[in-house]
Amino acid sequence: MHKLFIFVILFISSTSNYAELVGSVENTPIVQSRAKAKSSANKENEIIQQEAAKKKTIEYYEKRKQQSVDIKRDFERRIFRNWDVPEGSTGKTAKVLTVLNDDGTINSITFDSNDQVFNKSIKQAIQNSAPFPLPTDYTLKQMSKKFTSTFNAK
Repeated sequence: MHKLFIFVILFISSTSNYAELVGSVENTPIVQSRAKAKSSANKENEIIQQEAAKKKTIEYYEKRKQQSVDIKRDFERRIFRNWDVPEGSTGKTAKVLTVLNDDGTINSITFDSNDQVFNKSIKQAIQNSAPFPLPTDYTLKQMSKKFTSTFNAK
């Protein structure tokens, strides 16, 4: 019985020391170093994932930007085909900002030229070309709704 009592006391004593031992092991430089390395690896992975997401977003918008440029170029071709250059306008130039509604109809037309006859011919060409076919993709549609064209009378 005496041996059993000593064993129980040693067992209880050793379990309380075990908790202290485990606690002290967690605070050793080796364990802390491993925890820091793991944390550092997690941060590196997070940064890599963020960079990949950023790259994907940039690629998405670059692709949309090029598509928007192509769409606007098509709009200009359509307008230029409908433009009747007024007589006596040779050498004249105008920059025109066209803003479209979501359905491709004209919202506004803004000219940098003060020549009313020249501007009227351009406005008529734009109106005759509308409505413009806008893409269904929301981002691409928003990017394509506003464009500036330069009209040179030759």
